[in-house]
Amino acid sequence: MIQEISIDKLKIHPKNVRKTYTGIDELADSIRAQGVLQNLTVVPEPGNTGNYWVVIGNRRLTAARAAGIKTLPCTVAEMSEKDQISTMLLENMQRSDLSAIEQAQGFQIMLDLGETEESISEKTGFSRSTVRHRVNLAKLDQELLGNAEEDESFQLNLTDLYELEKIKDVETRNKILASSTNSSQIKWKVKSAVEEAKVNEAAEKIMEKLRQQGIKPAPKKAQEERWGGKWKDVERYDLKECNPEEVRKFENPGKLYAYRYFSSIYVVKKQENAEKPLSKQEEETRDLKRRKKQIENILKEMKETRNAFIVEIIAGKYRYPEGCDPVKEMWQIYMDVICRGGGLYLNRILDFYGIPRYEEPEKEKAAIEKFRDMDMEKQMLIMLSDGSQPYEPVNNLGAYNKDVGTLRSFYRVLQKYGFTFGSLDELKILDGTHELYTKEKRDDD
Repeated sequence: MIQEISIDKLKIHPKNVRKTYTGIDELADSIRAQGVLQNLTVVPEPGNTGNYWVVIGNRRLTAARAAGIKTLPCTVAEMSEKDQISTMLLENMQRSDLSAIEQAQGFQIMLDLGETEESISEKTGFSRSTVRHRVNLAKLDQELLGNAEEDESFQLNLTDLYELEKIKDVETRNKILASSTNSSQIKWKVKSAVEEAKVNEAAEKIMEKLRQQGIKPAPKKAQEERWGGKWKDVERYDLKECNPEEVRKFENPGKLYAYRYFSSIYVVKKQENAEKPLSKQEEETRDLKRRKKQIENILKEMKETRNAFIVEIIAGKYRYPEGCDPVKEMWQIYMDVICRGGGLYLNRILDFYGIPRYEEPEKEKAAIEKFRDMDMEKQMLIMLSDGSQPYEPVNNLGAYNKDVGTLRSFYRVLQKYGFTFGSLDELKILDGTHELYTKEKRDDD
């Protein structure tokens, strides 16, 4: 039975996941001219006799208020809370009125009321995989998610958001979302986090297998003295490629030590032949050599990660923000390279593709042809990946080479595509604040 109910007695349903309404002014104009042509479906408000929650028609209620209407035609229904929510979701979805985030919130409410992913799929017509994706969105910090949705520069992409599901820990998902400035950055950060988790897992397994053989964790000085000749490498395990089950059996494991250095685990032993005491100058020279080598190793690992990211840009997985010109920015960086004596070399192209010069002529030719057919944006990405990094990251005293700043500028370009650093060490190497650098003395020191 349809009855006219005062608009003052009607309220937007508190469990309605739809938060925004479009076209209200146009609908209000239509209501002024023709009235409300379709009745609303309402349910009594619990504990407040004579008042009602709108189940179907919340948009019409909003427009009617704007139009100054006093009463609205309504059908009063008896519905369970679960049915109310399900009905609102279905109505909005059939009209494509809900965003993916609002759908996610609605699905979560339905789950809380006892529905299953399967029953939600049946009632809404969405596939179970879509329901599952939406439910995972509901687990994220909704304020962070809402901010990203409202930020036009973020360019929120559901496919990239779904990448977060590869991270088991919801807190880590939220951290990635909070630290991302655009949608594509989420994808790269997830990839980095997944790779880091695999590397850490492999490291734990390898260290445990070594421990079972009697190989002890190396003292801190073993790593510090790695390049000083006091320790000898016995084995190295690349954590990105090594199968932990392939750790070999060692002879005299009681004399061996192991430690992790970035994405590698080293098994070492102390040199048996005692060296004569070094002079202060010799100690300083050895320490400088050690620190320089460590900086070079960090930069080498950074380059591998950088190249991998550029490969994905070339494949179309990441794009520069709309309205910005990456070529213009990279051209300025390339001019900095030229001004410090760098340039365009064939070896930079071959190095990017991992092809040794003069050894594999067919591969070399194919790489050059591939490079030649690329647009300027992709060509400059390849050239600057190697060209922006100076030949020497430190001066002859081990102090920060300011030319490394050119590489930092290139990373700022990559960050706009979505790149993210894997560790604070990498940033410190780029800006000259890492403890591995010799601190330059000022005249007033």
